[in-house]
Order: sequence, then structure tokens, then C-alpha cells
Amino acid sequence: QVMRDYPAYHLRIKGHTDNVGKPESNQTLSENRARTCFQYLVNNGIAAERLGFAGFGQTMPIADNRTAAGRSLNRRVEFELYLP
Repeated sequence: QVMRDYPAYHLRIKGHTDNVGKPESNQTLSENRARTCFQYLVNNGIAAERLGFAGFGQTMPIADNRTAAGRSLNRRVEFELYLP
């Protein structure tokens, strides 16, 4: 709704994973997470030109990957609004 209400805003979509599995697989998984969100927004009327997405794999944890709770927090997608 924010993207509809504020047409000047753009959105960066960032996919992340925990450190379970191979780094290459996690990179792909994070890209797919971000791409899925991107596609959802486009399919719901947000112009693709206002959106960008990227995957960061396991490179940017926000919590400790040694615990289940930490790994859960690291498996995420972040939305970053900005004005171009």
C-alpha cells in the first residue's frame, strides 16, 4: 500500500539466509526470496522500474547462526524504501 500511496518512492528488496548449507546454494536461495517479493509486487500493480532486488546469501547475518533462533532471524527479506 505504501508504494501505491507514495508514487515517488522506490524499493530495494534484499534477500538473506542463515549459514546452513553451501554458500552458493544460500546465494541462490536469497536471490530467489528477493525475486519472489519483487514479482509479487509487480503482479499487484507496482511498476518494475520502481523496484530492485538482490540476494546476499549468508553474508549479512543479524543474529547468531549458532542458535536456531538466530538462524531463523537471518532467514529474511528486507524492504528498503528510498527516494531516487
